[in-house]
Amino acid sequence: MQGAYLTITIGMQFFVIVGYLLYLVFRTWSIGEDRISLMSWTARLVGFLTLWILVSMLLVAGRMTLADLVLSGGILAADILGLYLLVDDTLRMKVRMQVEGQS
Repeated sequence: MQGAYLTITIGMQFFVIVGYLLYLVFRTWSIGEDRISLMSWTARLVGFLTLWILVSMLLVAGRMTLADLVLSGGILAADILGLYLLVDDTLRMKVRMQVEGQS
């Protein structure tokens, strides 16, 4: 179980990275209200994947070796930081769009 968990975590990271790339594409090339909506849904997708990694890590943490636990914890910390930055950027963009709409 402990050897396969690290492989599963790295496999899930592929989907999280794809979510970040989708966020970048939507942020760059979408326009208007569609931009905020697409960015929000992509941030939710990345949040769901990060939550899935967190829960599965908590379930098997007792069976993991210390090295795997530290590596998985580092990956999870990077995911949480990235999710925070996505949500912060989405909220800032939403406020900016509302201010431009009022002007």
